Amino acid sequence: MDTAIGSRGAEVLRGKRVVLVGRWASMPRRDVARLVRQHGGVVLQRPDASADLIVVGEEDLALAEGLDREPWYDRRIQGAVDDGRLEVITETAFWQRLGMVEAEQGAHRLYTPAMLAELAGVPVAVVRRWHRRGLIRPVRQVLRLPYFDFQEVTTARRLAELLAAGMSPRAIEKKLKGLGRLLPGVERPLAQ
Repeated sequence: MDTAIGSRGAEVLRGKRVVLVGRWASMPRRDVARLVRQHGGVVLQRPDASADLIVVGEEDLALAEGLDREPWYDRRIQGAVDDGRLEVITETAFWQRLGMVEAEQGAHRLYTPAMLAELAGVPVAVVRRWHRRGLIRPVRQVLRLPYFDFQEVTTARRLAELLAAGMSPRAIEKKLKGLGRLLPGVERPLAQ
């Protein structure tokens, strides 16, 4: 996917002091930093209260546990957030602001692998394996970051239930291939 952003995205970044933290799922952090600089933003190396925006990568997103567990989230940063001088957003929210991903619209919410893993109760690595093997399919992809719809949440939960019941990933894949042969008109049996 092209990383060029429109004028709206350029306005979002122009003159902003941006910090990129965590591992990014969509592209290497250095490429994101280059994109920010190309559109008039200043990339800071470490989080501090002088930043305008801190963007948290979603490769292994742990924000569900709370920002206060992040080592970089100190009292000065908390104060800047409370005062409205600093904003902390996720990688997906960042791409939405730049116009590269549509904002969530009601039932059409999209889920990153980290979000899907949390909803299914499995590690992110398991979700990535399911994606690589074609057991779950993204409805869209921004750079390297896949986005899944609610149907895939349901499929992921069913896969997680099979794992919890003691089936190995290989056995699950074998059974699904067998179902595919028995039900040729059904492309994805777990999604039904």
